[in-house]
Amino acid sequence: LDRPSVIGFLSPRILIPAWLLSRLTPGELDQIVLHEAEHLRRPDDWTNLIQKLCLLLFPLNPALASIEHRLCREREMACDEGVIR
Repeated sequence: LDRPSVIGFLSPRILIPAWLLSRLTPGELDQIVLHEAEHLRRPDDWTNLIQKLCLLLFPLNPALASIEHRLCREREMACDEGVIR
């Protein structure tokens, strides 16, 4: 694991790499957990799965690849906004 993530569909978990835990202040850890919890609050795991399946079905579609990249960025920004709220 190279970065904090939410793993799982039916019983999702927030995973934080051990190497990162030792470098974070308590405030930074809180912000990371809030960000990942925001992914859980939203249906991000399912929308991400659908995006990846579309890329598998249409691997040579440059428009789809561009849309997928933009959706990933927007999803992260929406979670950041949720933390700020």
